[in-house]
Amino acid sequence: MKPYWKLSITCIGLAMALTLAGCGAVTEKSTNFILGESSGTGELVSEGVQTFGGDEFDSIDIVTEAMEIVVQQGTSDEATVEFMRDSSIGKTFAFDASIQGDVLQVTVTEKDKLLSVNDERGQRKLIVTLPAEREPALNITNNFGKVSLEEAVFSSASVQLDAGSIVASGTTGELDLKVDAGDIRVEKGNGSYPITAYAEAGSINITFAEAPAQASFELMVEVGKVQLGIDDVNYDENRNTVIKAERGSGGPLIKAITSVGNIRVN
Repeated sequence: MKPYWKLSITCIGLAMALTLAGCGAVTEKSTNFILGESSGTGELVSEGVQTFGGDEFDSIDIVTEAMEIVVQQGTSDEATVEFMRDSSIGKTFAFDASIQGDVLQVTVTEKDKLLSVNDERGQRKLIVTLPAEREPALNITNNFGKVSLEEAVFSSASVQLDAGSIVASGTTGELDLKVDAGDIRVEKGNGSYPITAYAEAGSINITFAEAPAQASFELMVEVGKVQLGIDDVNYDENRNTVIKAERGSGGPLIKAITSVGNIRVN
């Protein structure tokens, strides 16, 4: 990670740790200030679009430094990758998407060093559209920003983010989500698949489209509170900081852990 992003992430992490109740709001405001639509001119310029056949790869690896990443479900048998930036950003980017073996490898790096804090500002957005009738494994690593998985279908999705927010909405597949400083939201969750969510400092909210008929729950915080709002569960442990429970038997594990923050599962 570049030094200027380390500084930004450290500042955000400290702010979040000191504002537990508004942790998610702090993350969103910080991300939007630097990388959001209103952080620059609002005019996006495409750095290129690349297309790949869905039968060319089994997994997708995405590595970026600071931006918004959107993974969405497509309707054709092809995958597309597009990187866009705000027109006000003068620095150049290295954007590459290529097949390496059975992996679609996507990388975006900034070539130019920043001269001031204001140089960091401006929207950067990577959009990956998945092919229909395929379930690739996703591996996403981003230093700072936001990662959104929107109605996407995959075998598994592993997301690692240093600072910012992770949102998985209406997805199908196993989730493994980790953020050092920030928040994690699972919306319209699919209770048929395991979910692991970890935040060093930040909140975790998991909401199911339908309560899973069978599932195990492990929710743990060091400083903060855990809440499980699903009926008909058997509790092995039920405290403010730890909940271990089961609904039915033999279902997937729903696991959420944060060192500093709150956890809510509904």
